[in-house]
Amino acid sequence: MSQSGEFLDRRRFLRLAVAAGVAPAVLAACGNQDDTAATPSGPAPAPSPAPTPAPTVGPPLKIGFLAATSGVFATVGKQMLDGLQMYIDQQGGSLAGRPVEIIVEDTEANPEVGVRRAQKLVDQDGVHFVTGVVSSAVAVGVRDFFHEGNVPLIISNGNVTALSRGLRSPKIYRTSSSFAQYGSAPGQWFYDNVAQDGVIVMTSDFVGGRDYAAAFKATFEAAGGQILDEVFTPFQTTSDYQPFLSNARAKNPNAIMAFYGGGEGVSFANQYSDFGLIDSVPLYALGALTDETVLPAIGAKALGVKTHAFYTFGLDTPGNAEFVSEYVDRYGEVPTYFSVGSYDAGHLMDVVLQKVDGDTDDT
Repeated sequence: MSQSGEFLDRRRFLRLAVAAGVAPAVLAACGNQDDTAATPSGPAPAPSPAPTPAPTVGPPLKIGFLAATSGVFATVGKQMLDGLQMYIDQQGGSLAGRPVEIIVEDTEANPEVGVRRAQKLVDQDGVHFVTGVVSSAVAVGVRDFFHEGNVPLIISNGNVTALSRGLRSPKIYRTSSSFAQYGSAPGQWFYDNVAQDGVIVMTSDFVGGRDYAAAFKATFEAAGGQILDEVFTPFQTTSDYQPFLSNARAKNPNAIMAFYGGGEGVSFANQYSDFGLIDSVPLYALGALTDETVLPAIGAKALGVKTHAFYTFGLDTPGNAEFVSEYVDRYGEVPTYFSVGSYDAGHLMDVVLQKVDGDTDDT
């Protein structure tokens, strides 16, 4: 069987897992009014028909792709770059008639490195747009450089809430979402459908975890809910969650709302199941806990976990079915919300350029 055929079998398995409760119907990621600069991208646009390349009307359009392409975020960085490349390829390799050149710079998920690489893209490479950015810390780190400069930054991940509030900038746009939007979205729904009291919130102790917990608490309590406890586990240094889970079980909660991702998500989800909590305390979480990048490492232990996100490859719409099919054919894996955020960043650049006839001089 071909690689594509083998993967489609796996995709059918994942769809069955979705139906079994790994990732149920997505909750709408409706954010606060303060978060308009971080509007979620929503379902991926339907792929465009194979286009006839537009005639070149100007010099190459240089797009700087600034993201972690090595280290723990390398997989995420690849998915983001794949999403961007797919959109550009669908337009025949050009946007608004200008052939596209993508210049990739690795931030190493380090804010200081991110600033240096951003300066290189703008000052040496002369890019017209910069997009990408995986890490929230890097997003904050490069904020002043782009705010004070003349090159637009389109963040396709980097969910730190501050960029939609105190650090918002008219030169920075985000095609993903903010952690506050993620946290706000399930508050009322959770009160109406899961539990009204006895709820424990558990997240890693970093800016995103704090953003998420605060937003969920605010909307859940506004609906009338009562938080039993908030638990913040040391970020990137916690490998054993048993003490935290033992303390949580001792409080006899009605449900737990969690936010863990990557390797931490794998460890947390596995240990939650091993500890026997999955059968007695319902676990709800941000989609990162069981998304497509980590689900194979969790396997059947993810059954029963319910998550929410602004995108899932199993979204049942004609446009998404086409998008997923083409993405799988290209890359041999399903798209994630990282892929979609960058696909939408390419779409945003395309729309903007078409409105100014491809002229990037007036930023």
